[in-house]
Amino acid sequence: MIPDELYGGSIFINTSSVLTLAPFRRLWVINPSANLDFLLPDATRFNSTGGNVLQVANASLSFTLTAKDADGNTIETLSPLNSTWFSNSDNTTAAGNYRSHHKKGVFVQGAAIPKNRELYSFTFSESTREVNLHSLLLNERGWTGLNPVRLHVTIENGAIIGSDSPTTLSFQTGSPYPAGSFMYLHVRPAGVIAGKGGDGGIAGDYNATIGQRGGTPPENGGSAVGLTINTAINNEGLIGGGGGGGGAGGWAFGVENGGGGGGGAGDINGIGGAGGDISSRGTDGQLTLSGSGGTTTLTAGNGGFGGTLGNPGFTGIDGPDPFAEQSEGQPGGFAGASLQVTTGVLVHPIKFGTLLGPITFI
Repeated sequence: MIPDELYGGSIFINTSSVLTLAPFRRLWVINPSANLDFLLPDATRFNSTGGNVLQVANASLSFTLTAKDADGNTIETLSPLNSTWFSNSDNTTAAGNYRSHHKKGVFVQGAAIPKNRELYSFTFSESTREVNLHSLLLNERGWTGLNPVRLHVTIENGAIIGSDSPTTLSFQTGSPYPAGSFMYLHVRPAGVIAGKGGDGGIAGDYNATIGQRGGTPPENGGSAVGLTINTAINNEGLIGGGGGGGGAGGWAFGVENGGGGGGGAGDINGIGGAGGDISSRGTDGQLTLSGSGGTTTLTAGNGGFGGTLGNPGFTGIDGPDPFAEQSEGQPGGFAGASLQVTTGVLVHPIKFGTLLGPITFI
């Protein structure tokens, strides 16, 4: 279960002697070669009380495991192939006040339980762009790529994670990872992960001899978060796909070209598209607000508004000539995804909070 994975690293160990469990390992899969005791962690090592602090599974087919606190009190005896959660409500003494829960859970030998996950924490307290955790692990943290990882990622208040390109994710786990890897993503209340806003459509120039020429369609918005490993999300802030760029307006036959499309919201925001010969350009988007479409002075169509975070851009207004294909306003760009999830990856919403834009699976 993904919620079970929130509590830290894991280890599988064969043992013939008494173990003292360390607090930074939260999932212990123990295979004893005899009936053995194990000592629960020093309760003063935990920062808070009242929650689940570790899980222990007995992988033996034949032998029992008995949990004791620092004073030697027996808290639980695990039969072969059984597991339990331990909670603690007192961190003022080494013995604490441990309790055992979920005795009915059975550990099935051979099941896919993550082993020897390496723990890495990332805290982003300043704004940055195009975060790829896989690259950071390999290039800056010394990870070899051989063991599964447990990632704890925090986007602090005031930090904005964005992208310079609508085709590059603002924040991604990257790939590949060994099986059993997991991430806990926490976005603080004033933290933001936003895809790039799409640029607005550019209107072509009107020529009395050949009609409309040139022009560029609007961009799609960029996606915010890409997930390739199981993830729990605690989003107290904002995660949003970039808004699509607005489409340029249609031309008026023999008169003028349309207004430029508005830029989509995002980080970086979308740029407003240029208008035609005597029409205005669209305005730029902002982080959460879209740009407006450019206007015309005569009868051509105005440009469409860009999309706000997680929304597509608007189609430009048609020109007045119903018989010419060129008179149609450009369609707006598509919205970027809030979450782009690799098929088979599990996402557990501790709190989705403000999540703007579609969730897509690839």
